[in-house]
Amino acid sequence: PRSEPEFVELPLWDSMDRQTLAGGMWQDPEVFLKEALKELGNPDFDTEGKLPERQGSRRVQALVDLETYEIAERLFDKLLAAGRGDLRFRMAQFYYSKSFVHEYLNDNVTALALMDKMIPLFEHELEQNVNKDTVNWMFHAYVKTGAHLHHTGKYLDALDCFGKAEEVFQQYDPDRKGWVECLERVMVYTNMGIITGQLDRHNEAVKIGKKAWRELDNMTETESVERFLYLRGKACNVLEGAYLMLKQYSESLKYNREAIRVLKKSGKLKPSPRVDTTLVITYISGISSLIGVNDIESCHEVLDEVERLVHKLVEEENRYEMKHAYALIDMRRAMVQGEVGNFEKAFMHLAKAIELLEHLIETEGKTDLFHELIKAVRIKSDILDDMGETRQAIELIDDILALIDRLAKEYPQMELGNDRAYYIEEREKLRAKAGGKTR
Repeated sequence: PRSEPEFVELPLWDSMDRQTLAGGMWQDPEVFLKEALKELGNPDFDTEGKLPERQGSRRVQALVDLETYEIAERLFDKLLAAGRGDLRFRMAQFYYSKSFVHEYLNDNVTALALMDKMIPLFEHELEQNVNKDTVNWMFHAYVKTGAHLHHTGKYLDALDCFGKAEEVFQQYDPDRKGWVECLERVMVYTNMGIITGQLDRHNEAVKIGKKAWRELDNMTETESVERFLYLRGKACNVLEGAYLMLKQYSESLKYNREAIRVLKKSGKLKPSPRVDTTLVITYISGISSLIGVNDIESCHEVLDEVERLVHKLVEEENRYEMKHAYALIDMRRAMVQGEVGNFEKAFMHLAKAIELLEHLIETEGKTDLFHELIKAVRIKSDILDDMGETRQAIELIDDILALIDRLAKEYPQMELGNDRAYYIEEREKLRAKAGGKTR
């Protein structure tokens, strides 16, 4: 099953106003539009008052940006059709930037289609002109595509993209030794470690996580302490998750606590939605290890602390994209209550989590939360099994499988085969436990 969504750093521009939840930023589309107009011989064309006004909610502003991007894309397409092959590299950068808007709007199909367009353009440019700029863009194109494939559940394809990113430097610029290059390698390692863990290759994930850790330990200087700390936290996330799945709870907790420490420090140095999001997920992910060492009191303390953080982000800083974290907290509270036998409270927390997730999916189109909804139902199934209600637990697994089948039809771009196989296996275990008798 999928673990909590993980996020990667992607290098772009500094406008916090045009930023995805994962930390990626898109360029002001008017920059591209004006470039296209200039290439078409209209450098003095005044766009003032001719483009939709960028105001309203962040989502509305993103839609306005998208409309401007569409205009610019039509102009670039006209230029390319007229034989302007010299603009292919700039077009690849255009696709790179525009894909972030689609990601922010949860349009994963179009985002991936843009990445499919940009990769061959960057590859062609690199073949024709090897320099630091083309190497960097090729590296980050692979990283961005890998991050998106990971987010949409295409783990093997994502791992392949991150491997290609690593190969770019090895092939074209093997002598890169500076602090920027070190942090870029660590970024690749941490994402490969996370994905490897999600593929149940936990011992391999430990090796990759320690490789990232050593790389950071060997750094002699950095001009970006907050980014160093952020990636240290991500390396800890890899090791924490791997040791958790290996049931080495004390080791998992050690890295969870270190991750929280360095992420807090990073956020103080340079506040960032990416760091906030990672910190929230890190707090939440530590609950399973605390349950593993039977430290229920700390579970309550951690969940209270992370709920205060989420409330601050959502209610005080208007970070409405973090609302789903309330559901994740309720799911962990249910796990804790189920562990101590407070089943009524556990079911109450699960009902709240499921209600919020369904609301966000139905009203805001956040289809990526379907996986969290499935997890919430699974937690309820586990609690029912612990209560001795194995038949009801099996019925909930049947409900999960029915939901997965429905999602596979409605959203064919979602790779759900591994999820389906996993829950079929879990159902068979429960059936065997119940003596093979099902409804």
